[in-house]
Amino acid sequence: MYQPDTLKDYLSPSAKDDFDDIVLARKLGASANIVSIGNMLKDIAAHAAENGLSAGEMIDRVLAIAGYFDKLRGESTVAVTNAIKLMTGGLSALREAPLAEACKRVTDSCNRYGEKAREWMDNIVTYGYNLIKGCKGILVFDYSSSVDAIAKQAALNGQIMDIYIPESRVLDGGKPFAVTAVEMGHRVHFFPDVAIYHFLKKSDMAFIGVETFYPDGSAANTVGTDMLAILCKQAGVPFYIPTTLIKVDMRGLQGIVKRDLAQDLSGLLAPHWDENLRAHTDFTCPDLSIIGPEYITGYITEVGIVPGTAMFGVAREYAAKLEKGEL
Repeated sequence: MYQPDTLKDYLSPSAKDDFDDIVLARKLGASANIVSIGNMLKDIAAHAAENGLSAGEMIDRVLAIAGYFDKLRGESTVAVTNAIKLMTGGLSALREAPLAEACKRVTDSCNRYGEKAREWMDNIVTYGYNLIKGCKGILVFDYSSSVDAIAKQAALNGQIMDIYIPESRVLDGGKPFAVTAVEMGHRVHFFPDVAIYHFLKKSDMAFIGVETFYPDGSAANTVGTDMLAILCKQAGVPFYIPTTLIKVDMRGLQGIVKRDLAQDLSGLLAPHWDENLRAHTDFTCPDLSIIGPEYITGYITEVGIVPGTAMFGVAREYAAKLEKGEL
């Protein structure tokens, strides 16, 4: 098993920053992490000749970096696993090829993925903006770059809204929304998540991002998302999830879903409590919640808006293309 410091030695100084961005959680979100992984793989290829590597040695380094981050981040979101599969597919067959040919394959595969990802996001923003045209207010829960981009596009098109932002967790999951919304001129309302229902009734729609979703249309996201989904159904507020299809985890067909990674929040919730009181209090909190498809009005994807209960066919078709590398 490779150690992080050993893997970092494969990289140039600028690519080591990409490595640390993921390991130290300086960049959050699957999309940002995938960009950093692609940068590292291209860096290995770009410096392979000057480092005296053969094609096989270069490929070994690429797969070692890819495998490390697949294990590190793929557990949280299958998007990382799927993106790595697209960027490294077929590489092993080039171990005996000329170095230049193997390096070009790595660079081209990573660049092709980057171009596709930008195209997917452009489609999602277009579909999402079309959806919120005419909305006076929307509620956004737990930071998502896709949701943020849709709200930004609305402002760029002259649509200024009330943006309702519950502080979704103690890690400032709502603050990044506020930063962009204020910059773009939206009217920002920031409040603790215990007040969600009050502000939800002022909203035309609610939006979340998603870490992973499953072919049955259910979604896994930050704990508390289930509370919002239930309240949306109660209040009759449409509940949407912008996401690329690369986040679909087909292992759901095998009964495999994300593990509930609990965390101890004592240092954040009770930093000034008496030590004896803290020692006799359990601060364990789940990290994720699963939202059933019946609560999801629609997934805003690169192929269009798909109702939660209609996701199965779309997911199966997408997975087949992914397996063949035809995306």
